[in-house]
Amino acid sequence: LCVMNALERQAEERGDTWSFITLTLPPRFHPNPAMGRNSWDKTPVYTSVQYLNERWRRIRAMFAKANISCSGIRVAEAHEDGCFHYHVLLFHAPEQYAAICRIVKSHFNESDHQAKIELCNGKAKATSYAFKYIQKSNTIHDRNGNESSISADANDSEKVLANQALRSACGVRSMAWIGIPKGTLTKWRMLGRSKAFPSQFLLLKQLLNKRDFLGLMNLNSALTITKPMVVNRNGHSIKRITGLTFP
Repeated sequence: LCVMNALERQAEERGDTWSFITLTLPPRFHPNPAMGRNSWDKTPVYTSVQYLNERWRRIRAMFAKANISCSGIRVAEAHEDGCFHYHVLLFHAPEQYAAICRIVKSHFNESDHQAKIELCNGKAKATSYAFKYIQKSNTIHDRNGNESSISADANDSEKVLANQALRSACGVRSMAWIGIPKGTLTKWRMLGRSKAFPSQFLLLKQLLNKRDFLGLMNLNSALTITKPMVVNRNGHSIKRITGLTFP
């Protein structure tokens, strides 16, 4: 939620809007469709994920080629028959909406319903819209290690745990961030685990206390992860993260 707030603030500062995209697999990948006839071609679920990933990579490559600068989040969720689909929330310039629709639909075009794209209508905040899908597909652990759904609805717990298990079995990431500078999340998490801050880190501590991830994004290039070569217990020389430097 911290990261989503940061991306939303950044988009507002730039005058960007947002779109919500749902990407689904064609009927031949669905082993037990809820509607229509069964046309499954026996493709395993874990293999069908490659279809989604490959086409999403192509879309991102075409965005870059068309100079479409965007940020946001991608959430993986499974249908009841175990077939995955993606929900993607993208912040982008308003004039880029038509190009985004054209590119996305050119890669998800085996049926009319494969790609659903909705432009922000001004009635809901992007953060709350995206968090609804994060809630439906993720769990948290309490201090005793007990697992429970983030969602307040107890009826969702079984579906959430089923999603977690299926993603784990198929090697699918639950969430993937878009447009965040490389290493920023690692730095944020390292700061969050720190118990003591030297005086020159006071600014970063203030950002952390305010949950200001956008502030950290703006300082990302000045904050460096230290990764010296160390010898592990097997006697191999490897690079290991040992800390952060900040001028």
